[in-house]
Amino acid sequence: MGSTITIRNISEDMKERLRNQAKLNGRSLEAQARWILDWASRQSLQPTEDMLGTSHGFGSRLHNLAVEHEAYLTDDDLPKRNEYQREVLT
Repeated sequence: MGSTITIRNISEDMKERLRNQAKLNGRSLEAQARWILDWASRQSLQPTEDMLGTSHGFGSRLHNLAVEHEAYLTDDDLPKRNEYQREVLT
């Protein structure tokens, strides 16, 4: 048998959002809250930079995603740049 947890002081707005999510997912409000808690409890316990209050630009976020998915390029993978091949627009 499962354990019981009580969460106090949930705003009506949050309760309504949860209720809407539950309806969209074909779950009861209680089942939706259980699903969210289960999902959240399985996430990494390592603090991310966002959790630490630091922010990064698009390039840094893109780099972090590439590293996470081992989908990164080296300089050898990129086409060689040749200034003389560019078309000059006037």
